Amino acid sequence: MVKGVTHPRTTMGTTTSTSRNEPFLGSLTHEDRYVLALHFADGLTPIEIASLLPLTPDEVGVTIDRLRDQAKAYLARRQSAA
Repeated sequence: MVKGVTHPRTTMGTTTSTSRNEPFLGSLTHEDRYVLALHFADGLTPIEIASLLPLTPDEVGVTIDRLRDQAKAYLARRQSAA
C-alpha cells in the first residue's frame, strides 16, 4: 500500500466533471485520473499502480500511453484554437 493513496475501487469507471478550468482532467474516469496521478505526480511504475488498482501492469501501461496521447491531442487543439 502506498502512503496517502486512497483506494479507488468504489468509484471505478465513473466520470465526473469537477474541474471547470481543466476540461481534459474533468472528462477522465476516476480510474484514469488515479493512473495519471499515481504515475506522473507520484512517480509510481505500472507494477506499483497495478498493485493498487484492479488492473494488470500491461493494462496500466496501455492506459498511460492512451492518456499521454489524449493529453497531447487536447493540448494541440487548445494551441491551434488560441
